[in-house]
Amino acid sequence: MLNLLLLFWIFYFLEIKYEREDIWSNNIREKNLKYTFITPLLECWYELKYYNPNRIINHIDDYINISLANNNIKRVGYYFRFLNNGATFGYNENESFIPASLLKIPIAMGIFKKLEDDKDFLNTSILLNDYEYKPNERYFWQDDIILWNSYTIYQLLVSMLQNSDNLATITLFDYLPIEYFYSIYSDLWLDKVDFNIPETIRVSPKKYSSFLRILYNSSYLNREHSEEILSILSKSTFTNWIRSAIPNDILVVNKFWEKEYEESNLKYLHDCGIVYYTNNPFLLCIMTEGENYDKQVQVITGITRIIYDFVKNN
Repeated sequence: MLNLLLLFWIFYFLEIKYEREDIWSNNIREKNLKYTFITPLLECWYELKYYNPNRIINHIDDYINISLANNNIKRVGYYFRFLNNGATFGYNENESFIPASLLKIPIAMGIFKKLEDDKDFLNTSILLNDYEYKPNERYFWQDDIILWNSYTIYQLLVSMLQNSDNLATITLFDYLPIEYFYSIYSDLWLDKVDFNIPETIRVSPKKYSSFLRILYNSSYLNREHSEEILSILSKSTFTNWIRSAIPNDILVVNKFWEKEYEESNLKYLHDCGIVYYTNNPFLLCIMTEGENYDKQVQVITGITRIIYDFVKNN
């Protein structure tokens, strides 16, 4: 009889987890006023708590399905996560997309990982050689790094993250030993990629979100380095998409990317970021594939507004 009761309770709680997604994680975090962008994770544990996101999920699903039907958009995927308690939901969050500027945050993480071995690495000066590349992003890309000038690693890093500067990115990628990239992917249990063939790289909204979450938790790089990367990103010159859908008084750290393939007319527009909503920060990563730039931007900002209103009213 006792065994039957035990089995009943196990089945009951498993059903709660499956049907209602009632498992929330309660994270114990370091309280340190000197940090603005990180909240170091000290311990994570779980308890049962009622949480039913079905209404917001259905609302976003309806919005996406209408967009897919009418706006020359092929695919949409998003991943949402409350950073304090770990509650998540999404749509096609495990589907892979061409990431375009995906490498820019892993490059920054690799640079700071290298800094642990070489304390003067950021001050290293590089004379830029004549690179041949064709930036095919739209108006918002800014290449403020000039060929045949010398820049420090740190100057190139800032330009890469704040302005999404492609020449700075290429220079840093070529200069940083490639084992630092591979170690990031293996250490974080991400899919193995071949950085020598960037066009073959694919990533899902959920997996790319790992980079931002790990920086926020300061669980891979040390606290100062995690804080520095997010601080640089917060000063981005690009204020559209996710940023434009959040009130200006709320801090946002995000990385956008866009890629167009002329032969297929396919465009990939993605934006992932941390929204520091008061006492309830959240992570949002949205990826789109389609043939209409303006409509894809509309989907990114539309999903962001729906989620922001959901967070604000709950």
